[in-house]
Amino acid sequence: MIVRCVRIISPHGELTDAYPGVHVGGQYVVLEMYSDAEVYYVRILGDDGESPGTLWDPSMFETVDPRIPTCWTMTLEDGMLRAAPSRWHRVGFWNDYFDRVPQALADFEEGQAATLVESTCL
Repeated sequence: MIVRCVRIISPHGELTDAYPGVHVGGQYVVLEMYSDAEVYYVRILGDDGESPGTLWDPSMFETVDPRIPTCWTMTLEDGMLRAAPSRWHRVGFWNDYFDRVPQALADFEEGQAATLVESTCL
């Protein structure tokens, strides 16, 4: 899935003209989507290309390419809906990733690579 930034909302919820990692008009590959009763976000591979991508309010974007990567699966658990590479769904994945657990790092790299292979920015 590829999206285009149409406005920038800072992590504090305010409209802004600029923010590191994203720019209006930029096209971005979506790496993950998450929603629950209180929050909704998309993880994109931003301008800086930093792993694991950055989390943004989806109202900042419009869809350029709606195709969902075949490596993605969806889970619904405890009111949370996630769409991401299948290995990212395991309990504790993001904690392990940020703790630099080798298996989580490998799972992230594999999921990101599989997503990018199917996504070409126009």
